[in-house]
Amino acid sequence: MTAHILPHNYEMVRQVSAGPYAYVYLVRNKADGEEVIAKCVSLADISNEMRQSLKLARRIGLELKHHNIIHAMKSPMDDGEHIMIQITRYYNDRDLLTFIQKCKETSQFIPEESVWRCAVCLISAVAYLQSSHAKDNSALKPIAHKNIQPSNVLIDRDGNYVLTGFSYCVEMQETGLNLPETSDGIPKTRSVTYMAPETIDNKQWDGRVDVWGIGCTLYEMCTGMKYVEAVTPKFALKEITTTEMPPRLLGYSPDLVDLVGRMLLADFRKRPQISDLFSDERIQSRM
Repeated sequence: MTAHILPHNYEMVRQVSAGPYAYVYLVRNKADGEEVIAKCVSLADISNEMRQSLKLARRIGLELKHHNIIHAMKSPMDDGEHIMIQITRYYNDRDLLTFIQKCKETSQFIPEESVWRCAVCLISAVAYLQSSHAKDNSALKPIAHKNIQPSNVLIDRDGNYVLTGFSYCVEMQETGLNLPETSDGIPKTRSVTYMAPETIDNKQWDGRVDVWGIGCTLYEMCTGMKYVEAVTPKFALKEITTTEMPPRLLGYSPDLVDLVGRMLLADFRKRPQISDLFSDERIQSRM
């Protein structure tokens, strides 16, 4: 996939990244000089499950409106069937993973209020995703992101955190548990590092998979380390089930340790629902 597919009113600045089915470019609007991101996705030669997730991600970007969720504009060259091109705001390469890595390299401690701010933003975003979207004139059902991790969290100029990276999202059942998406286990293109144990084990699940993802993200902010280091399903599950709880977050308050620890409970039935977290006084007081 090359830059010739870009809309005619944009010019290439540079390629930002490339994946198995998507290219991301930094482009400039010829009319006003504004730099934005163009994500170009080919729908050829990918599984039906991935195709459906990408189409859903496209709808989320176009239809949903929340200040902590990435918003997209449709390109005239986006046909939604063979190729998708979405234009989004450029965040000057400020993603949470890069920020964590820079802090770790310079031995900087991420302030507790920054961690709380991220918690508030992500909990607010996920609570919105898992709610009814009729108010946005959208027919989308409640949505599970299923891939929350630091690299999928952007940081704006005001220090707010914005959720992106919806490639594995799915619409959830209105009630009850959701079945595993595939009978073949975890897609080869997906890492188990931030996956909830119930999805690693290919079991039934609910919206608390995203509570796990938020917990992993906050843990990494506090420690500079991944909560799960294993890269195979077998060893990831072993690591999760043998890790001491609550997590050791040196230098952070008991309230924050408690919040992160509850998010990282291996048994998802004991993990709080996103609605419980959203109504938590510690979150509401920081809204």
